[in-house]
This record gives sequence, structure tokens and C-alpha cells, in this order.
Amino acid sequence: MAPSSPESTAALDINIEALQQRFGMVVAGRDLVRLLGYRTSAAFRQAVHRQSLGVRTFFILGRRGRCARTSDIARWAFEHGAPLIQGAEFKSTPGRSE
Repeated sequence: MAPSSPESTAALDINIEALQQRFGMVVAGRDLVRLLGYRTSAAFRQAVHRQSLGVRTFFILGRRGRCARTSDIARWAFEHGAPLIQGAEFKSTPGRSE
């Protein structure tokens, strides 16, 4: 990775904070699939199978599905030139109050 400038570090910190405010420290389910840019859960599962997700995922005991840290997702998106993530870009997940 190239050395980071103070501007890029600040932008990454803003991206991490925006994601954490919207999703918390850990992202799972449909939100994880969408944040990583997959159109379907099947495409996400195929990437898991191929080991090509780009972020480290893990399981939480007693819960279904894979999870990822929001900071890892923000860093991955930032390194790949994704624009800053805005909370309004994501529709509310059913059962999530805003």
C-alpha cells in the first residue's frame, strides 16, 4: 500500500465513522452483501467460495451468517477508490429504526 497523506487518512477516518454510525462495529447479512458491492447473496457466497471477498469475514457464536468489521470494509472500499459512504445511500433494513 502506498504511504498515506494526512488528507487521505482523514478521509478514511470519516468513511469509517460514517459506516460505524450507520451499521455499528460489525456488519452482517444483506448490509454486508451490499456494502461489498454484490448484487445478490448468491454472488456473495460464490466470492466466499472463491476466497475473493477482499475483507476478512468471521462468524459470531450463536448467530447465522458471516460478519465483517465496518472499519475493514471502509478501508477496503477506500483503497479501491470508492466514494465516501453516506448514510442516505442505504435504504433502511427491515426491522432497523432510523
